[in-house]
Amino acid sequence: MKNVLTLSFLISLGMCVHKQTSAQTDTLFWFAAPEVSNTLPYNLDRPILLHITTYTQATTVTISQPAGGGMPLQTITIPANSTQNVDLTTWIDFIENKPANTVLNYGLKIVSNAPVTAYYEVVSGGGNSYYAYANAEAFILKGKNALGNSFRIPSQNITYNAVGYTPVPYSSFDIVATENNTAVTITPSNNITGHPGGIPFTIILNEGQTYSATATSQAAASHLQGSLVMADKPVAVTVKDDLLFGGAVFGGSGGCADLVGDQIVPIDLLGTEYIVLNGFLNGIGDQVFITATQNGTTISQNGGTPVTTINAGDTYQLPLNAAATIYIQTSHPVYVWHVSGIACETGGGLLPQISCTGSRSVSYSRSSNMGLYMNILVRNGGQGDFIVNGSATVLTASQFATVPGTGGQWMTAQISLPLSSYPQGSVISVSNSSSLFHLGVLEGRDIAGTSYGYFSNFNTATAQARAGSGSVCDGDDIFLFADTVDGAATYSWIGPNSFSSGLQNPVLAGATTAASGTYILTVNVAGCGSDSDSVVVSVRDLPVVDLGADTALCADSIMLSSAFNYTSPSYLWHNGSTASSQMVYTSGIYWLEVTDGGCKGIDSIDVMLDAALAVDLGNDTGICDRDIPLTLSSPQPAGTQYLWSTGLTTPSIDVTRTDRYWLEVTLGDCKGSDTIHVDVIPTQGIHIGNDSFICEGQPVSIGDVIAGATYLWNTGSTESVITVSESGTYWLTADVAGCRVSDTVEITVMPLPAPDLGPDDDICPEQVIVLDAAEANSSYQWSTGDTTSSLEVRSAGTYWVSVRSGYGCVGSDTITFTYHPLPFVLLPGDTTVCEEQPLVLQAFTTHSDSVLWSDGNVSQAVTVRYGGTYIATGINKCGTDSDTISVKQIFCDIWLPNAFTPDGDGLNDVFRVLGNVGRLENFNLSVFNRWGEQVFYTTDKYAGWDGQYKGVEASVGVYVYMLEYIIGGKPVLQKGNLTLLR
Repeated sequence: MKNVLTLSFLISLGMCVHKQTSAQTDTLFWFAAPEVSNTLPYNLDRPILLHITTYTQATTVTISQPAGGGMPLQTITIPANSTQNVDLTTWIDFIENKPANTVLNYGLKIVSNAPVTAYYEVVSGGGNSYYAYANAEAFILKGKNALGNSFRIPSQNITYNAVGYTPVPYSSFDIVATENNTAVTITPSNNITGHPGGIPFTIILNEGQTYSATATSQAAASHLQGSLVMADKPVAVTVKDDLLFGGAVFGGSGGCADLVGDQIVPIDLLGTEYIVLNGFLNGIGDQVFITATQNGTTISQNGGTPVTTINAGDTYQLPLNAAATIYIQTSHPVYVWHVSGIACETGGGLLPQISCTGSRSVSYSRSSNMGLYMNILVRNGGQGDFIVNGSATVLTASQFATVPGTGGQWMTAQISLPLSSYPQGSVISVSNSSSLFHLGVLEGRDIAGTSYGYFSNFNTATAQARAGSGSVCDGDDIFLFADTVDGAATYSWIGPNSFSSGLQNPVLAGATTAASGTYILTVNVAGCGSDSDSVVVSVRDLPVVDLGADTALCADSIMLSSAFNYTSPSYLWHNGSTASSQMVYTSGIYWLEVTDGGCKGIDSIDVMLDAALAVDLGNDTGICDRDIPLTLSSPQPAGTQYLWSTGLTTPSIDVTRTDRYWLEVTLGDCKGSDTIHVDVIPTQGIHIGNDSFICEGQPVSIGDVIAGATYLWNTGSTESVITVSESGTYWLTADVAGCRVSDTVEITVMPLPAPDLGPDDDICPEQVIVLDAAEANSSYQWSTGDTTSSLEVRSAGTYWVSVRSGYGCVGSDTITFTYHPLPFVLLPGDTTVCEEQPLVLQAFTTHSDSVLWSDGNVSQAVTVRYGGTYIATGINKCGTDSDTISVKQIFCDIWLPNAFTPDGDGLNDVFRVLGNVGRLENFNLSVFNRWGEQVFYTTDKYAGWDGQYKGVEASVGVYVYMLEYIIGGKPVLQKGNLTLLR
């Protein structure tokens, strides 16, 4: 039963991967963790770890639950070229998605500031040495490649989930949304909790919310392969097969049960070429399950003719048998799900297409002390360029063989890494200096467990945009960088100010603040598609330095400083001083450089000391005749003598008429003078409107016009008339050559009536619904002609009401009622049943939201084995309807068919015992060919022969069967012939 963590990566030599082309590398990952059976005290679902690997850059990583699931924010810092394991077990009950058919807040979001790889590991058996790694698995997080809008679910359908565990293990797929209000439509291929197979339904998820679609049966035939997931915004999907029983088909005992699972990619990242490398499973060996996304998909093996054709949602099982590798080609994109393992212990994962995918480097942390095997796939020419933990001798060209059917283009090797050289807990790094490659790893052993996963990049082309580090200041160069993409890649940039470039790493010389904004990179790889990424660049203004105008004054010193405030400045003066101000004592030119936020500004000033007195009467001005007199002055040092143009010698004068005025001042040998022109202007009248009420959405114009005036409103407008639609006090100042007049008006906006008749709804037969639009001091007009505040509705139709308030403001609302009939239920006529041949009772219903059977079942159809009376009741919001069927229990016989046709049409495909087989004991059934070889044997009275012998179709002809059993305490031996037809 034990199952050890496996990291399995196929890292392929495609033509297009991004940046360092490391497996699953990205800066953003989403994950929905599946529920895994615990089975106390064995702790099969814990501990749970998140493994994160950095490459050439150190990074800070945050792990969060955006929907608030219960795990606090985790922040970790990881050095370059390192792997760190984050233990999440403390919050496992807020991470595993349970119960099924419930919207949960358990989605994980992992964000890093540099590219990393990540995988989620169920280590299993924590605290129990015997069951350590018993049900472990690695779920490889695929970053941006995992996000999409359309998915088909891949899975196996040949063996069931093991019994006897708590909680009961099932197959499932789990969904996490990345944006709010995401509509997800699910069409399950078989029954899931709360929903029947084949019937689509829709759920709404917000960012970080999850939903688990879980099978209702453990049977192999009830697994969920082919289920369809469609979303209107990007989601990520996890596939899980818990405690997959390996004993029945992989030659093991009842203890062989392993967790199998992976995060999958959307349909648009699938391809038509795949290579599968064999593992070490016993019994029927490794199996590949191919799920079609389009009708009429043909499947070929090793470059041969098509072996089958399947339609969208169908899954084809392809055994590897004794082949080391299989080359698969399809006519349309498919999912390829590989079940591999060691002995009877299984692991599973999603394979990437080999075109335009692959990695140059992969790092993996060995989790156990069990066997570790690597399967390597690379294009011919790259097999001699592998480095494993710095060594070129671990994996050499002589260990590779050609993949059949590929024309010698692909090479593969399989190696074992000894525990002595790579101990438990060590990090194993694999890289190739020339080629992209696929790398698969199996870790485990028989009766102890095996795990399997993929670390190859699944995308065709991935863009990664960056900008140069440090502050970008006005006038600096902007450096843009695009990480190198393998293959025939082209790079295209667009940005602010119509910027565009076809260079991989363009430079914007002498950028201004207008260059601030988002720069978008598009990478196109010939034959492999394109991808885009963006980076935001902010160009900072240079700090403004203002030492003032050049000055000449009668003084022996002056204090210099910049007139502006800064955020975090540093100062550098002409003489090396770093103070914020500078006292100077001699005439000369002085400069100051200010550095703020990494950007520098500079200014200089020419100072002349003892030259003249500074006189400033201000700018020429106007004044309203109502505001005269106007006082003119220019304060000077004590002892200064004044002479005005009016003949006065006072420090200030009052003027009352239009004229030009001058002042001359004297202090010792220093003189100074200035002149000003004053206009005395008649005062104008202004009226911008009366205080008033207006209706919401009905703006009003206010203002006045005065010849020759300039205008300034409290809103900042400089127009003479403005339009307003909000409540408030508005004032306008009009300036005529310096003569200013103002007026104020109060505007109050009254709300429109807001009648709310509610959402559109259904109306049942004989139902009366009262619509109420009442608002104080209002009048009413209904679509029916009524003028009351409320209206009784008795029939389907569309109704509206218009409400007018006391201020004359009008609002309205409309509602539509749709007739909703009572439900109708119809069952078939009375019938019979025997216990060994269950009877399916199907209820035909119309207008029913749900069905309730008399035995408490709520499915559309129920299966019965015993006689009795069964009642089906259809229910909807308007009422119920029922029908009854009487089933009589009868005795069923036992027989064997004399021929069968295993052609896959669903009719007579299996040779088996029919009838009342439940009474049989000590059951044995053998089938022999005409040479006496036993081609089939079983002790399962419900199993049968499907026409296969040693993994291939048996020949058409006559065979001999021998049947032994005990019935009613008596032994029975039955022999006979059967004919196999095709």
